[in-house]
Amino acid sequence: IRRLSKFLESGPRTKELRDLNLSSCLAPNEDSLERGACHSLASSLILQAKLHTLNLSHLKLTHTHVSILCSAFALPLEVLDLSGNKINNQGALRLFRLRHPTLRKLYLHNNDIKRDVVLQAHTLVCEMP
Repeated sequence: IRRLSKFLESGPRTKELRDLNLSSCLAPNEDSLERGACHSLASSLILQAKLHTLNLSHLKLTHTHVSILCSAFALPLEVLDLSGNKINNQGALRLFRLRHPTLRKLYLHNNDIKRDVVLQAHTLVCEMP
């Protein structure tokens, strides 16, 4: 993730990214994304002004990671995939409080979020089983 963050910060071509898929990019021996790497990722994502689709699924993200990444979620994102992580009710509520104006779809399935919290809090959440 840190190498990817440096790449995203490095060149003008990366500023034109519209879609970014980081799904399952943790090494098999990593328990979760380390906090420093998460801060680096957030900093580099903020520079991606044209990013519309961001897939951060299956990265073992928790509510702590969501708090760190919230600044990056202020991008003009239309689709945000956070499925298959370890986000709990607290992290979901933090996301819902953002009231993101351009977000059309938010994927949160296969997390540690109670279904009733999601259904009561947000209309953008897609297909929670």
